[in-house]
Amino acid sequence: MSPTPGKREREMYRLRTVEGLTLRELARRFHLSPERVRQLLNEYVRTGADEWPSARAMSRAATAVRRARDLARAQAQAGELLAAWREGEEREQIAKAFGLRCRSVARVIRTEASSADRAARTQARRRSRETAGEEASRPG
Repeated sequence: MSPTPGKREREMYRLRTVEGLTLRELARRFHLSPERVRQLLNEYVRTGADEWPSARAMSRAATAVRRARDLARAQAQAGELLAAWREGEEREQIAKAFGLRCRSVARVIRTEASSADRAARTQARRRSRETAGEEASRPG
């Protein structure tokens, strides 16, 4: 018979499903290995029988929370993201610079960019290609 889950396991479960922390983040917080955190969470889910989601459902819920949190951060920085995008930066570069997921950056650009933003980006990229072409044609 398994022992009743304690406060630590409940807190881990809450942080995983509500806050969206990864196993590695939980492991650091509770001074355990990620594998031990996974085991404890699975045991916690098993002790709740049918009322708890499966480990896979718990992982999906945590991922959804992280994605939503990342998108909210991207939307909060929409002005800065669009400014970088208008200057010709690629989505991957912007995502890395702001510590965001590329999908979140792409979604903000897709939903927030105006036709003027798109025209400015086209001009910036054109200037960049022209500058690159001039440098290539200069004697070394």
